[in-house]
Amino acid sequence: MALVVIVPALFWHYFGGAVTTFWSSVITTTKSFFSSASGGFWFELFGLTIAYAIVAMLAIKLIAKFNSREASDYLKDINTPALIGIVMCVITFVIACFNFGPALWLPKNFPTKPQRGVISYLFNHLLYGKNAPPASSPTTPLPWTTGTWFWWKALVFYLVTTVAYIIFVFPEDIKEIYREAKKRHEEKTDEKLTKKNAKETKPHEDGAPSFGRLLEVEFIAEVAIDIFRFLFEKFKAK
Repeated sequence: MALVVIVPALFWHYFGGAVTTFWSSVITTTKSFFSSASGGFWFELFGLTIAYAIVAMLAIKLIAKFNSREASDYLKDINTPALIGIVMCVITFVIACFNFGPALWLPKNFPTKPQRGVISYLFNHLLYGKNAPPASSPTTPLPWTTGTWFWWKALVFYLVTTVAYIIFVFPEDIKEIYREAKKRHEEKTDEKLTKKNAKETKPHEDGAPSFGRLLEVEFIAEVAIDIFRFLFEKFKAK
């Protein structure tokens, strides 16, 4: 599970500049092509999706060449879009973590520029004493008025689309994966409760676990990993 986050993070660390430049060129081209567009979310999402599609095609061609297969074999596989969607979600999530949008509830005009100058002067006076620079009105915008929520909105869109596709294409397999993960999770939970409260634990009642248990991060992570492993094994089998 850690590799799913570490690998994209390392990729972004070393190639983030090139990706950002390429992404900017895609957005510029998209906006110029749709001359009547105002550069809204859907046009930017369209450009990002094109960029992902180009990278995915190159990756599929490399994988096909490495395995001495035809790229069309992978493109015809209904499993391939699901894996591409998962990778898109992971990469978008990593980028979004470094591009938080503006704060939702903080006022845009408070503190004012003169007030910020006074605060900055007082802080510098504490640090430098008499050598503190004179107070001046800052020209930089407030930290919480900048940024964009584009990457988080794109993540939600890709995540919903990918999950819907996986459930639609592999309904029975997903149900089986969910049942197996739920069974393991119940056994782990009962074992932990037994060890923690050996003398006070009440007998476990049969039936589905509580709603709170199903929402635990550990359980969700297990289901997600099992689904990814299932898709990856089907992809390798082709």
